[in-house]
Amino acid sequence: MLIDHIGAAGLIADNNIYWIFRTIGRTAFPIFCFLMGEGLQYSRNKWKYLLRLFLFAIIAEAPFDLMNGQLDRYAFEYQNVIFTLLLGYIASAAITYIKSKADALANGGATRNEEGKCPVTFRKVLVYAGFAIIAASVSYIIYKLAWTFNTDYGGTGVLVVLFFCLLRGKWKYYAMLLAFFVLGYENPFELWAFPGFILMLLYNGERGFIKTKPLQIGYYFFYPVHLLILGLIAKYFYTPGAIFF
Repeated sequence: MLIDHIGAAGLIADNNIYWIFRTIGRTAFPIFCFLMGEGLQYSRNKWKYLLRLFLFAIIAEAPFDLMNGQLDRYAFEYQNVIFTLLLGYIASAAITYIKSKADALANGGATRNEEGKCPVTFRKVLVYAGFAIIAASVSYIIYKLAWTFNTDYGGTGVLVVLFFCLLRGKWKYYAMLLAFFVLGYENPFELWAFPGFILMLLYNGERGFIKTKPLQIGYYFFYPVHLLILGLIAKYFYTPGAIFF
C-alpha cells in the first residue's frame, strides 16, 4: 500500500518506476478485504468495529485528499478506501442479520429428521427465496452508493468485501476467485493483484501478531498518517527526481 501511494502521490518522476510502484500496489486492496473477513471472526463487538471504520474513514479523508492533490478543501469528489470497506461491512452485516432471521423463520417449529436436519418444505423455499431477493437488493443499493459517492474501488470494492466477509470456511476459495474476477473485469490492471491471492492461499488460518490494543490502533492509524506524510512531501518538499526517482 505504501509503495502504491508513493506513486499515487506523484513522487515518482520516472514513468517506468511509477508504473512498477503502482503495479506492486495492486496487491494491497484484496489483501485488506481478505484480512477484514478473517478479522471479523475475532471481533467481539460488531458495532465497535463499524464505528471504528467510520471514524478512521473520516480521519483519513483530508490526508487522502491532500495526497491526491486536492489541497485547499475537504473534497467530496473521491473518497478514501476505508469508506469502501465500511459500506462493504454494512452490507455483509445486514445480509448476515437477515440470514439469521430467515433461518429462524424457515426452521422454527419444523420437525427434524434422523440427521438433525429440517426437511425441505414450501415454507422454507419461500423464506429463502425472499431472503435472496432482499440480500440482492441490499447489495445492489450499497453497490450503487459506493459508485455514487465515488469511493476508492467503488461498487467493485464493495463486492470484494462481501465475498470475503460472507464466503467463509471451504467457500473462501470461491471468494478469492470471484474477487479476482470482478477486480480484473472492472479494470484489467487489477489483475496484477494475483501475488496477493497467492499469499491468501498460503495463509494458515491462525490469528496474526496484531492482537494487543496498541498494535490494533497503530494498524488503523498507519493509513491516515502515511497519507498525510506523503501529501505534505508532495506539496511542500518534492522536486521531481530529488527525493525518490
